[in-house]
Amino acid sequence: MRSMLKVILLIVLLPVLYVAGNMLVAVVTKYKPKAVEDLEVNPAITPVSETTQEDSVLKFLIWNIGYGGLGADVDFFYDDGKMVITPEPLVKKYIDGIYETIDKYKDYDFLLLQEVDINSKRSHNINIVEG
Repeated sequence: MRSMLKVILLIVLLPVLYVAGNMLVAVVTKYKPKAVEDLEVNPAITPVSETTQEDSVLKFLIWNIGYGGLGADVDFFYDDGKMVITPEPLVKKYIDGIYETIDKYKDYDFLLLQEVDINSKRSHNINIVEG
């Protein structure tokens, strides 16, 4: 009985000691960098340029459109409101606003949209992708 208790204690104690030992080593050998470090630029690896070329700048529009159903007039239940599905007239209004906004940024290099519905009940089966 005593040997069984020792084995169980060893099985439980070894992982605890392992984790505690690793934490102790991490605290003792913690990396403490200087507040400010000077860096050298190697022109062979990174060419230094005084000006940025205009064509090297990328423009992004990243936007979560909320499936076309979340706007100022919606009392959404996840935001402590009562609405689960936005009424169709509001969805159409918001989708029109989304298209107008996207049209303003059509010259951007990347337009990344989140929560875009194709055929969903919450957006009243309006295909937002096709417009």
